[in-house]
Formats: sequence, structure tokens, C-alpha cells
Amino acid sequence: MASSIINSDDGVVSGTSGIKTTGGDDGVLVFQSKGTETARIDSSGRVLIGQTSGNYPLEVTGGNGNGIKFTESSNNIQCIMAGFNSTALFGTITNHPMLFWVNNGERARIDSSGNLLVGKTSATANGGDLQISKGITFPATQSAQSNANTLDDYEEGSFTVVLDGTTAVTYNNQPGRYTKIGRIVHVQFLLQTSSQTFASSGATLTLSGLPFAGSFPGYQGGEGAVWFNSITFSNMVSAVVSGTTIQFRQSNSGGASTMLANSAVTGGMIIHGTIVYMV
Repeated sequence: MASSIINSDDGVVSGTSGIKTTGGDDGVLVFQSKGTETARIDSSGRVLIGQTSGNYPLEVTGGNGNGIKFTESSNNIQCIMAGFNSTALFGTITNHPMLFWVNNGERARIDSSGNLLVGKTSATANGGDLQISKGITFPATQSAQSNANTLDDYEEGSFTVVLDGTTAVTYNNQPGRYTKIGRIVHVQFLLQTSSQTFASSGATLTLSGLPFAGSFPGYQGGEGAVWFNSITFSNMVSAVVSGTTIQFRQSNSGGASTMLANSAVTGGMIIHGTIVYMV
């Protein structure tokens, strides 16, 4: 069966404008104007605009800015899908938010001010460009980034404080808590013993168990405040980080300092401290 054209003006099967059908059961339905094809429906029911073959139910091909526009006339909401200046463009061209739905419900939106809202439908006044309802989850293993303005890790957890260099120790409390933000670790700890025996009297008083090792050599990984009970010292003492251990630096006259020795312990003791250090 030969192809034919149904003219839209008078229904006559002739001319160059109208609907063109090809012969056979596997033919296509072509829409043309003045002899030039503008669209077609192929034998698989695909609607093709600006192209003659495709793989999806609706495909549109054209020049820069070509795409599809949807208009909701009651509120003049205009939405487009297009290719523009080497980018894929999808969104509204009127002053209306764009919503993203999953499983028949809104999951995120970009409001008319450009704020990305996840899990919420309105922005907090004077808030940031990204606003979320349930927080951000980072991977269990940090994926370190070199950009100085990139936050690549956040973690909260607990650890157990251990008194090093002992042959025997009875603990009453050993809790530790930490919060890691990027490379900065903030820890709080409490060590309480009722008795302890040191293997070597006069050695540096050392606690271990920090969740992350300090990144700087010597005692420059971090420093913090500490409170003692049953430990003798003079002048000011601060807690310092070396690797995953905590030691205690005692300031002496003239600006010099020494590390506090375990011989300063006079009995069952309490050490309570807060440290901020870098990893």
C-alpha cells in the first residue's frame, strides 16, 4: 500500500501539509508541514519530534534551548526540560519552587530563592543555601579531601581510658567521649582508680585509648584542661596528646616545663580532662 497524506484543511488525500501514513501494518504516522516533517509516531508508538528514530516513548531533538514546556494555567506555573548551552536544564521559569517526589511524596525541593530543602518545605529565615531536617551522614571511613574549605568527616563516639605502665590497677571509672569534625577531635575523659601499682616509679604518667592519633610530632598534637585528685604538682599542668596517649605537662619557673611523673600519684586517683587536638 502506498503512502498517503491527509490534508488537514479539507481531508483530501493530497498536498504537502497534514498527516502522512506509510503503507503496511508496520508503518509510521508522520506529521508534516509544507513537505517538511515536524513529528512522527513510529510503529512502536514512540512520539519523535525533530528525529526519525528513537528508543523512548517521547524524544525531542532540536537546537540550543530546544525542549519541552509545561504550563499550569491556573497559577501560571511554567516548567521546562531542555538542553541549553551545553547543559541539561530542568526546572521552572516562573517564580515557583521545584519539588522532587519519591514514592508518592515530596522528598526535597528548591524554593524560589534557590535554597535546597531536604525533608522540609520552607526555609529557615537567614539560613544557608542547603537546609535539611535530619542531619548529614558521613561514611564510616573518612574520604579525605585536599580542599581547605571541604568538610569531609564527622563522627561521635566513646572510648575507654587506660592507665599505662602498671602491673596492677583497680578502675572505678574509665569513660571517654569524643566528637570529630574534619581534622579536629574534641575529647572528654574521666579516669578514676581505687589503687594502682606502677612497673617503674618515676616514669611519665601516661593514659592511653584516644580514638585517633594526633598528627603532629612530639607533644604538639593538642592540649587541654585537666583536674586532678590524689596527684601532687606545682604551678600549672595541662594535658597534651602524643599519638593516642595523653600525658601531662607541668610548667616550671622560668618558662621551662617537664612531664608529670607517675611518682606524683599519692593513692587512688581521679583525672578528669578536656582536650582538643588535630589528626
